[in-house]
Amino acid sequence: MSRRRILPLAVLGLATVAAAPDRSLGQPLLGEYAILGQARTALRAGVRVTSGAVGTVGGTLVLGNQVRVSDAVAADTIRLGPDTSAERFFCRFAILSRGGGVVGGGTLPACRAFTPPLVDPALLAPVAVTPGTRDLRVPRRTGTAPMPAASYGHVVVGKGSLLQLAGGSYTARSIRVAPSGRLVCADACR
Repeated sequence: MSRRRILPLAVLGLATVAAAPDRSLGQPLLGEYAILGQARTALRAGVRVTSGAVGTVGGTLVLGNQVRVSDAVAADTIRLGPDTSAERFFCRFAILSRGGGVVGGGTLPACRAFTPPLVDPALLAPVAVTPGTRDLRVPRRTGTAPMPAASYGHVVVGKGSLLQLAGGSYTARSIRVAPSGRLVCADACR
């Protein structure tokens, strides 16, 4: 190829790369959320979300003391506890609880532009959620085999315990995970 042909191809290649949006900079898409609440979502002290974004569709996201989210957090209002961190913040308002700060940043995170709605309502098909009546409790410092998809009442994972979900659709009235407890999906969970 002559030099005259190489330059236009290189410029065309750069234009293609520059025109492609960088998904890592934008608000998370529906499938990128590990946790997505409806009105108020709270992650208590010490919670770690190692994969996926965390958000609240129509309200406040509360991140307790030393919460770590490896991806983005997004909500209209985000309330931050002390020593909280996330990869990116999308919000209109950020409130520091009890003098909280953000690891790796200033005292108030730079909220990137929050574009309502957080998730396209057409993608949130109404789901009739009927939690079960049977509670699922994992005693402290124990674990489970992968549990099949089902409806549960209250799900409690004790301190230092592991609850494995096999994958599929689950419903629960509430889910509480004690410090150093883990809830893990062996396959895609909904």
